[in-house]
Amino acid sequence: MFQVQLQSQGWPSPVPGDLPSTLRLAHRILLTGSSMKS
Repeated sequence: MFQVQLQSQGWPSPVPGDLPSTLRLAHRILLTGSSMKS
């Protein structure tokens, strides 16, 4: 789902050098999702 979302936005697949920013983005999405549930 996360990978598909990135590709739909025209972004290339995450590369090792881009992992930190990718993890921060994923963490932010998880926080947003959990806050929306509660």
